[in-house]
Amino acid sequence: MKIVPITESNGQLAGFNLFWSVYPRKEAKLDAMRAWEATKRIHPPIEEMVAAVNKYSRLCTDREFTALPATWLRAGRWMDE
Repeated sequence: MKIVPITESNGQLAGFNLFWSVYPRKEAKLDAMRAWEATKRIHPPIEEMVAAVNKYSRLCTDREFTALPATWLRAGRWMDE
């Protein structure tokens, strides 16, 4: 598997940065970046990701039960209903 570095030029960092800015729990950023890269083929456009994060933030207000961003990404939580 070829790993492409996340850079501004390929837009990956810009998308991740937007995701990170709206995600309610700011921990383990490097792991979240790896998860973003690993799931980029299956996650929807950034606008839909932001909408899913906003919905998740409204529903999960207790920090203790808020998933780490990498966990949220790897679990495909943007598909939760």
